[in-house]
Amino acid sequence: MFEQSFPELLAALKSDIYKYSGRHGVTAFIKAYILLPGFRFMYCWRITKYLKNKKVFKYTLYPFARLILFHHAYRFGFDIPVSTQIDLGFSIAHFGTIIINGKTKIGRNVLIQPGVLIGETNRGKNPGAPVIGNDAHIGAGCKIIGGVVIGNNVAIGANSVVTKSIPDNAVVVGIPGQIISYDGAQNFVVNRV
Repeated sequence: MFEQSFPELLAALKSDIYKYSGRHGVTAFIKAYILLPGFRFMYCWRITKYLKNKKVFKYTLYPFARLILFHHAYRFGFDIPVSTQIDLGFSIAHFGTIIINGKTKIGRNVLIQPGVLIGETNRGKNPGAPVIGNDAHIGAGCKIIGGVVIGNNVAIGANSVVTKSIPDNAVVVGIPGQIISYDGAQNFVVNRV
């Protein structure tokens, strides 16, 4: 999802609140904003992305939003450029180093654990940036590198290194990542939008 309009921005923020708390509303928002660094960062990230793409705000509110986003990125250890395409229901489980390339595309209901690197390569068998499907769970310390496609409902285990495309419903573990089953991520991804 690429926030073009204000209603789309509100839908994205609402889906993120639901992803974290399983509820909508002002109380759920305040609780998530105060207690959950991942939600606070994504809230600022989505607003900054929206402001950047609106000419009327690009030179007024956008620089301030960018500064606040930079503060949160430095404080929590998240490096997710606003050029990254992230769909509804994205969640970061805990604060800790997370680095995502700006050309990456991430689908709906994706859960990312700390220590994750999603990066681009310029050469080799799979040049480019990853595309991650819907309902994916990316475990702690996981590395996804290159122009690979991660299918829908995929679970990638902790500390796995993925350099090849993964089909739908796969469970991947190890270095290099190997498919061990097709049970998917349905037990890991909750509060789907």
